[in-house]
Amino acid sequence: MTEWRPTLRSALCVVIVAVVAILQPAISLAFITQGDLTVYSFFETREAGRWGEGGSRDNGASLTKPGKIQKAATESGGSFDFKRWDLVEMRQVVSVRPDYHFVKNYKLLGRIDTRILKDANFYMYYRAWYDAEGTLKSKGRVEAFRDYTDYTQHELQQQYFRNELHEYYADLNFTDNFTMRVGKQQIIWSEANLLSGTEITNPGDVSFHGFVGAEAAEDVRKGLDMVKFDYLLDDLIGDVLRTSNNEVEGFWIPGDFEGASGLKSNISVGLTDVTTDPRNPYAVPVSLSGPFSAAAVQIHFVNFNQDGQRVRVTSLLDLPEKPMVLLSQNPPPVFADFVTKDVSRFTSKSIDNSEFGGRFSTILPLGDGLQTSFIFLYEARNPKSSICTECPTPPGFLHFGLFPGAFLAKGRFPYGKPHHGVNKIGELLYLTSTDYRRNPYFGITGTFYDKEFTDSVFHYDLLYAPRVGISAPTAPINSSQHGGSFARWTELSRFILSADRPTLIPLLYPYFTKQHTTLSFQAAETFYPDLPAGAIPNDSQGKIRRWSTFLTMTGTNFFLNGRIANLTGASWDADDQTGQFVSNNVYRYSRNVLFGVNVDWYLGRSGRHTDPYLQSKSQRINELEFTLTYEL
Repeated sequence: MTEWRPTLRSALCVVIVAVVAILQPAISLAFITQGDLTVYSFFETREAGRWGEGGSRDNGASLTKPGKIQKAATESGGSFDFKRWDLVEMRQVVSVRPDYHFVKNYKLLGRIDTRILKDANFYMYYRAWYDAEGTLKSKGRVEAFRDYTDYTQHELQQQYFRNELHEYYADLNFTDNFTMRVGKQQIIWSEANLLSGTEITNPGDVSFHGFVGAEAAEDVRKGLDMVKFDYLLDDLIGDVLRTSNNEVEGFWIPGDFEGASGLKSNISVGLTDVTTDPRNPYAVPVSLSGPFSAAAVQIHFVNFNQDGQRVRVTSLLDLPEKPMVLLSQNPPPVFADFVTKDVSRFTSKSIDNSEFGGRFSTILPLGDGLQTSFIFLYEARNPKSSICTECPTPPGFLHFGLFPGAFLAKGRFPYGKPHHGVNKIGELLYLTSTDYRRNPYFGITGTFYDKEFTDSVFHYDLLYAPRVGISAPTAPINSSQHGGSFARWTELSRFILSADRPTLIPLLYPYFTKQHTTLSFQAAETFYPDLPAGAIPNDSQGKIRRWSTFLTMTGTNFFLNGRIANLTGASWDADDQTGQFVSNNVYRYSRNVLFGVNVDWYLGRSGRHTDPYLQSKSQRINELEFTLTYEL
């Protein structure tokens, strides 16, 4: 682990910084209005540190000796390890959101008669940020003996700079019943509070802050170029069958496919764009992901650096930059550079690859009204990744033993010539392919207010996906091919039920607040009806559970007449016995200045390969974050 030593510049930055604005107060005062133009803008600085990350726990030897491969050194760190502190974030963020009302009462710019367009406005969300983490720490958070070099300028720009037009679209209102939205936007149809089943259209984007923290929902999705329409049906069909608020919505994505990563954990049923460089503190901590795909572990060991030292690899955060695979343990041990390559082509942004979706919403005459939406999506999500068993042997390579998709080239060294005393004979290449075909999805979501018995608002969300990609071993356990990652399509369903209830907490009322605390509870059930035996995800090494349960409970409160906003909650994976505690707080010091603090603390058993929510692999990244926000 590269250790951070304070410098004058970094110390001054830390001194002038305090606290976070992830959770915005109920009333924002930072809107600038000039005629038909409204602009919301802020500058934010965010600093974070982690406890328990790194540090030696024992004296396990990692050196290779003739005739013997020794034990890899382990490290300290975990839920209750506060001995070591490490800087992981020093980020400066600028956000600008103009909204221009350019059509009013059929008049464009107040002069030109539009005839059919009654009202319209244009919205844009620009976000840029720079993180000094990569500049202050030339190897980021990477651990020792992983062969990583300092960041290049290009890598710094890719990892720690962002200049992004996050959204831009025009809202077009033709009548009181018919509207359209055209441009780069997000589709949010789910009524679930936290995890969602039906919210899969916009790929997740956690490259900004990983799965750590509580980012605004709009910041952890990718905007897509699309056309969306909305039509209210009540004037057309009336209160048919005693229903009301009947509405139909639809969208068309003309070939804007941006599912850059195949990460398909239970956090996001759809695709998610993640940071995979272990030097970055917000690299996603999935089990043996990236170049160590599930397909690769059928070749003995893959956790050796270029000096033939075994290094501890339990997740993406531990990976060497130039991994070697152990081909033979017989003295002297024989190694090869390990490389994976996906030979499939990314889905082209062609109109022929357009994606579609629709929703019909209504209020059913049950109780005080059951709000329900029926959803259908046809999108390229949940791709199927597999070993390329039909790939021809690449030039200069030979097929490697009984392992499909594996090829060996002696005398070829993509990571450089062998180090002194290391018997490296060449390159072991694994070829994979990915099928990004469009798949159907069916969903139901809605809300129900139970006033008579519980005085609570219930949210429900149900998804059925008849075709999602997984990997499943196809060879007997005593076969040399056992553990192979051979792709299959399978079914997935998810049901989410949550309840929100405003409650007066005696310890808080009326001493700290005169407002209700909103308590939220949610249970998420994920089920694979026809899961093959021993199935593993395409993106990690570990067993998929046929049925899994995930529980969350949060409390939201506002103190000092809304000047302090607090969200505190906990989550628990009932099957893997792992959890997370989160507390996000923001204080509006003045009209324009906000201070805040965030806490993320992971609990429970660590290192579980069956954990689809990444909590067990996050045991060493407990984080405390401070921010200061200035709203213009």
